[in-house]
Amino acid sequence: MCKHCQQVIEQLGIDIELFFRKLADLGRGQLSEWDKEIICQSLLGHSRKHIALQLRLPAESVRDRLSHYIYSQISELMQVDQEAIALNHHQKLLL
Repeated sequence: MCKHCQQVIEQLGIDIELFFRKLADLGRGQLSEWDKEIICQSLLGHSRKHIALQLRLPAESVRDRLSHYIYSQISELMQVDQEAIALNHHQKLLL
């Protein structure tokens, strides 16, 4: 389990492994390790730029994974609009 996944469990009380399994059960395949890191760091309030630096990826890659893949899966799982998830994440970063 990644360091940030452990922090999500400890700091936010979220069973992140269960969350990942539920996302996988949607039938879109397993999440990559990068996707898991992006999700965990986002939950911890890290910016896309910070996540990109940590993963040694271009910031655009993190943005694209969130926008085109991760948010859509989370919105399907939680049965909410994808834009609401993205907006909520953006608002948390502004606080």
